[in-house]
Amino acid sequence: MIGVDVARHGGDETVAIRVAGGVVEVLFAVREPDLMATAGRVWEVSGQGAIWLDVTGLGFGVADRLTEQRVHVAHFVAGGSSSDRRRWLNLRAEAWWHARSVFEAGVVQLPADDRVLAGQLSAVRYRLASTGAIQIQGKDEMRKSPDRADALVIALWGSRQAAGWVDWARRADRWVPEHPLLEAAAMRKYGTDGLTGDLMGRKW
Repeated sequence: MIGVDVARHGGDETVAIRVAGGVVEVLFAVREPDLMATAGRVWEVSGQGAIWLDVTGLGFGVADRLTEQRVHVAHFVAGGSSSDRRRWLNLRAEAWWHARSVFEAGVVQLPADDRVLAGQLSAVRYRLASTGAIQIQGKDEMRKSPDRADALVIALWGSRQAAGWVDWARRADRWVPEHPLLEAAAMRKYGTDGLTGDLMGRKW
């Protein structure tokens, strides 16, 4: 499963991350303002897994071009409706919450040398909206857009929709996280320090 987050500003990265068998791989992370060039990059990796792409903003143009090239793209609409609006404000909130549960289960292995990805995952915070629903911190409210983290979250969400998710989840008890920055955080309870603890325990 491949998650793609398209850069919105010049300083942001366009990122494609692949999750296969619980192993996370950054296929590319580039500062590329040309949307057609971005579509070309995604096309090049499309043979490595199903594509889930955030179509919010500029991402829609990339998805449209890929469709013209006969590449099937599943649309991830971050501001779209969640499965339970009383619990999650939008799809982005539900997808991040799902990613939190994946880290807790210990079924993903991050690239050991990617401190940017690990740092972004630990930087994103949440709060409760006026309705009581969980709201994930927006990119515009952060000093730096968590592009790699969002691409991973999208890939994990796509994996959840796939039939293979059930089998992958069943292997959770046999998968041990191996990442120097992750340590044992993926196995801890809510509100503790660490990779998932930052997301769960720190509001903004």
